[in-house]
Amino acid sequence: MKAIRLTFMILLVLAMIQTVSAQDTARTATVVGVIGTAEVMPPQGSWTEARPGISLPEGTIIRTAEGSKVIVSIDGRSMSALVEMRDYTQLIIAEMPPLENQTRKTLLDLAIGNVLIKVKNLPSDQSKFEVRTPISYVGVRGTIFSISLKRAE
Repeated sequence: MKAIRLTFMILLVLAMIQTVSAQDTARTATVVGVIGTAEVMPPQGSWTEARPGISLPEGTIIRTAEGSKVIVSIDGRSMSALVEMRDYTQLIIAEMPPLENQTRKTLLDLAIGNVLIKVKNLPSDQSKFEVRTPISYVGVRGTIFSISLKRAE
């Protein structure tokens, strides 16, 4: 019986260590501000109202309505970027894999609209922050920039 308890305790400790390790490398995108009307759709989900505090996993689509704005923080407290989406914008958090050796890789897909992005200096030479549009691909190291993409009329 003592052997079973000891084995259970060891497995419990190992599970806790793995959970802490996963939390250290996990990355998050979070809605920090909303003005007007905006919606989010996580992978295999449905459209819901965007509200401050909502966590946005990789693959989430965010869209804003007329006169609206959404601000998203990527990587929370150790923020690597703030993304401000203006009205009539649709953006996908395409890639945000876990940290590997302090390497951050982020890819956002801008389908349409206007975004203002503030990227902090990235922690390593292998880190990447990129924004893809149907007509361009932008990569930055640490700067403030905006991209505007409108439909052809």
